[in-house]
Amino acid sequence: MYCITTFLSSCRYKKDTSEIILSFDPNLRPYLLQLQSNFTKYHLENILTLKSFYAVRIYELCKQYEILKKRIIEIEDLKKILQITAKSYNRYDNFKRKVLEIAKREINEKTDIQITFEEIKTGRKVTAIKFIIAKKDKSKLKIKESRQREYSKEVLTLFEKVKEAEKIESIKELIGKLLKKHSYKVVESNISYSNRKSDTNYQAYLQNAINSDYAKVNREKEILKKKSKEIQEKVEKERAAERLKEEEEYKKLDLLYEEKSEKEKEEIYNVALKLMKKDGHNMANKRILKIMFNTAYKLKSMR
Repeated sequence: MYCITTFLSSCRYKKDTSEIILSFDPNLRPYLLQLQSNFTKYHLENILTLKSFYAVRIYELCKQYEILKKRIIEIEDLKKILQITAKSYNRYDNFKRKVLEIAKREINEKTDIQITFEEIKTGRKVTAIKFIIAKKDKSKLKIKESRQREYSKEVLTLFEKVKEAEKIESIKELIGKLLKKHSYKVVESNISYSNRKSDTNYQAYLQNAINSDYAKVNREKEILKKKSKEIQEKVEKERAAERLKEEEEYKKLDLLYEEKSEKEKEEIYNVALKLMKKDGHNMANKRILKIMFNTAYKLKSMR
């Protein structure tokens, strides 16, 4: 027998007390009130601090098999469970770096279990992942919880600027330490720089970026690049102005030349030839000679 029902059977609003009363369908009662097995139970606090959606789902998958201490999942099945559709994750190295490694790091740092994973290959291709799951020692967990610290407003503000996939506790601690040695502006600018440039070990890259002030070096390079571009544009502008001036001189000369008589044109031609023979090597007269040569050449071509 099949039964089709909605989750709620009714919804009432009591105006006098401003209450909303929801009623569940009676057919759902055994599933809501007598749930004893076939579900995964964990403390909500274990996932509240997880920033990555993939970390939450992988935590749940591993938690289901905590007693068995291992779980094997086909890569394609895992992608479906994680709702991954991006083509960039078709390459396993991207999937490993941006999904598996980040999830593992967050789970191991923030939850009650410790996981590692092994790659299962078919030929040379990785086709499945074997998760190895271990429960953390409760006494160690308590020690870790007792050591959790509060952070300053500056640290929390800067932490929010870290790219979403890298928002883990150790990054927060790193920012706190580096703020003691560097100014807020240096840390802020290098977080932004690392978000754009880092594609492997974000934490190590961020630390090096802040300590060496990669953002400042990059800014200086950009300034030099901008100045170089401005100088180049200025030179090109000056050259264009010179070419325009030269063209105007040619036009003026052409007008003057056309007004001359045939005898005068002959004289100009002879003068140009003499000047070229006498001062052709003289750089000071180069532009004048070019104009004279142009005139002489035109006269010659008309003959």
